[in-house]
Amino acid sequence: MLKNVRLRLFPTTTYNSLVWSAEGALALAAGENVVILVPKLTGQDGRQTDKKSPQFWHTVADMRQLIIDAMDEEIKPAPARIYSIGEEQGPGYAYQIAWSPLGMSRYRRCLLAVIATNHKMYIFEPVGHVGSDMRVLYDLTPLSFKFQDEKDADEKEKEIRTRLRSRCMGMAWSLACRTDENRWGESLIAVANDHLEMIFFRIGQGLQEMVAVLKPFPARYVAKYIGTRATHFKALRWSPWRQCDKKKYYAFLAYFWDGKAVVSRVTLDVEDASEPQVSIGSEPMLLGKAMSNLHPIFSVAFAPELIAGRIVAAYAAQLCTVVLTFDEDGSILSREEFENTFVERCSGLDFAPTNEPDTVIVQVLTSQGKSQIITYKIPTTASPSPSASTSTIQGIATVQGTDDAAIKDAPTEELENVQTTWPMTLAEMKQDYMSEYDITKAQVRTYGLAVSPLGGITAIAASFHPKVSLEYTTAHTERTTLIFGFAPGSSGCWSSFGFTPKGALPNPITTATEAVILESVALGKPFTSRIHAAISAVTADGNPRLEGITFTPGEDEEEFLAKHTLLSKPLNALRYTAALKRIAQMNHKYELLPENPHIIAASIVSALSVPRDLCTDADSKRILYSLACIGIMGLYSSSIILGLAESAFTWLSTHTPDEVRFDLELSIVAMRRRAGNSDELPVSVENGFVSSFERCVICAAGMVWRDLRIAECTAGHRFSRCAITFLPITDPMATRECSVCARTVLGADVEDQEVAGLAATVFGGWETCLLCGGRYWAEES
Repeated sequence: MLKNVRLRLFPTTTYNSLVWSAEGALALAAGENVVILVPKLTGQDGRQTDKKSPQFWHTVADMRQLIIDAMDEEIKPAPARIYSIGEEQGPGYAYQIAWSPLGMSRYRRCLLAVIATNHKMYIFEPVGHVGSDMRVLYDLTPLSFKFQDEKDADEKEKEIRTRLRSRCMGMAWSLACRTDENRWGESLIAVANDHLEMIFFRIGQGLQEMVAVLKPFPARYVAKYIGTRATHFKALRWSPWRQCDKKKYYAFLAYFWDGKAVVSRVTLDVEDASEPQVSIGSEPMLLGKAMSNLHPIFSVAFAPELIAGRIVAAYAAQLCTVVLTFDEDGSILSREEFENTFVERCSGLDFAPTNEPDTVIVQVLTSQGKSQIITYKIPTTASPSPSASTSTIQGIATVQGTDDAAIKDAPTEELENVQTTWPMTLAEMKQDYMSEYDITKAQVRTYGLAVSPLGGITAIAASFHPKVSLEYTTAHTERTTLIFGFAPGSSGCWSSFGFTPKGALPNPITTATEAVILESVALGKPFTSRIHAAISAVTADGNPRLEGITFTPGEDEEEFLAKHTLLSKPLNALRYTAALKRIAQMNHKYELLPENPHIIAASIVSALSVPRDLCTDADSKRILYSLACIGIMGLYSSSIILGLAESAFTWLSTHTPDEVRFDLELSIVAMRRRAGNSDELPVSVENGFVSSFERCVICAAGMVWRDLRIAECTAGHRFSRCAITFLPITDPMATRECSVCARTVLGADVEDQEVAGLAATVFGGWETCLLCGGRYWAEES
């Protein structure tokens, strides 16, 4: 399991301050920064990660400059009945955070949304090295109230409504809704304002647009409760998307207000993949009520995947946790209440996977460190069996005693599992704190609970304090510990993201390789054995086949490239094999992994199969030529590759100047066909050949084709080759690097440099590393 991390800070709030991204980055809202722990993998910056190195890069989404700018901002005083201390005097500390799904940022990484205590909302993006700080991409606050509305008879009322709408009070980012036409999927972020409304945005790199407005309650409620009761929704959460028609998907957005937990149904029509249409159900559906409209419902959560084909939700209120399931048409199928003794605030509520079929674990954590673990069996009828699901309530004091009794005669494996569950770890750390300061009683303060992307690790943020003596805390003595452990009874992997002995594998589009490595390092042999079993089941059918890679006229070229490379199950088996080898290098000298010929062959065949009308620009012709040359030099045993290479050289001979000849390349193709696998070739320089098409940028001499990694001209000038196009890298600023295997490729975002044709298709279709599936990063200067 991962080692606990101690930070010199206190989080901003005791509610949901901890969020895990799909890349495996763990974010904690803490005052003027959002602290982000990014897994430190081998290959990043070319250095090994040994036992003495930290597990994480400690980075931040820095809000200090935003806070300084807010101090200089002149805010017109609001009328007394809508006065907000947070808006007018709040320092602008990070208060709520949420990660986007994979693929929303540059290089298909995750964006981070932050709501500050002054009710402003910002979107941060990763920049540069994976260990670098994030920067502000968008300020969504000005967009949050710019939509058409009913006309006001009173100008003063209009001003009040605009002021209330400009306050961002809560938000939630949906999971990705993926389709065959959009492999990265569509995602919506819902933002609640102070006027009992929610605004829906589409956010991405170069994209920020408002797509819908939800007004689930009449406007008269605002006038009725303003100044006396909250006029905004809390605890926003999204369910996974579910298909309801050929081109339509729906998801639930849960929230609570006035003592009621409700969901609104959001439908996404992707008939036009570039302009999806969003519609929202007119009436919210009631999930349940608190004891009164003055009592809170602390938190709402959804399982991140369908369990037994059903959407599963849970909400935590005082004295109980309620679990619900929904049938296919979106109606509530079952509702089961699990009592507890918690009156304090719930600081975290989340789901974890289990090995039992049609079963899921619900984890509840209170602000005082108490926990409720529910093992929930999905019912097949509206009346669940009383004995099908179980609930365990644990306080800090009882965890130690319970586990001591269980440990005495437990086998070693069971003992290890008991000791690494997070309730046990939390209890042990409390005992250590009391021993360190020689006190008889201590209290725990928790700030959030988060489950890792694949479901195997639960993280909680907690601090420890004396209970019967005074404590004087300064900034120097602030301590918060991130505790990692298993969820009691968890299996360690969600089925939709996981690996099974029957050959189920994720892919780099839906699951970040970085997250797979993080889970493998934390869970050890049980998890890596599962990966090996899945890989063995896939590779049992033999090597990947190239015959099925055929382009259909009218097919989207980028989707075609991704389908036959990044989404290919046999190739993904090879990628995860490479990822496991990278894990094995953790404590050894860093070495670049060898290229995989099957992955290279599939990439060459798919790229050479796209229409030639994409190859009219100079860069695209160079890529076409480069991939054809790699095919005839290293993969000549495939008749498919030889045929495509010959077609490429023939096309280039008629679409390049007359002085550029391809006779040598075509003669090599002919010799390969006659000789089969023989190595006898008409070579010119040390078993390679000199190109008349590809020239050195320094001396204009011909480039020699004989090495996958190094390009060299006849005059001796040497360049590294791009790992996907195999072009010489002559401009380091135009490169990206894989965060897992450290391979360097072209295609970085460079100002004033645009790509088109086959070049744009290749860089757009292969947006993660072809060898290992890792995300890319690029220097900014």
